[in-house]
Amino acid sequence: SGNFMLPFPPVIDSTILVAFRSCEQKGAYAHGHNLAIDGTSLDLHFGGAIAAGMEVTRKAFYLMGKSASESVALGINAACDFWGTYIGPSDKAKSWDTLILAFDGYFKQWPLETDPLRPAFGGKGIEFSFAVPIPEVLRPDGQGPVIYGGRFDMIGELEGMMLGVDEKT
Repeated sequence: SGNFMLPFPPVIDSTILVAFRSCEQKGAYAHGHNLAIDGTSLDLHFGGAIAAGMEVTRKAFYLMGKSASESVALGINAACDFWGTYIGPSDKAKSWDTLILAFDGYFKQWPLETDPLRPAFGGKGIEFSFAVPIPEVLRPDGQGPVIYGGRFDMIGELEGMMLGVDEKT
């Protein structure tokens, strides 16, 4: 509602929407003026590590023909590389240890060899970005419709349906 955000971003994503819904001024400072609070969010860092590992695992299995166990091992390595030397709050459930457990547990629950959900486009639907204009919602600067964008961990195919997959949600 306020004029906090100039220039208007070319693409609106879920992070921007969440920031503005929690506090318009905070959203404007973070995404309009590029003034964010210092530090890395544990939730975003954990999710980024999971996404990095999932991408490597799926590409190794579906595109490179690696075995499931080798693909998962490569994915765990990628998740650990993403985690790096990050030290989060010690009183939270999300940690380096639980990252490994969560990642390993995912593929025990949904083994690559038998999971009916497969990456679309011949395996190329892994880490898939999108941007969709919303004609009914115009940009406040008069430069056309708002464009909503994001990234799926995978565009999957399941029983003839195309599904956007995002493990973090």
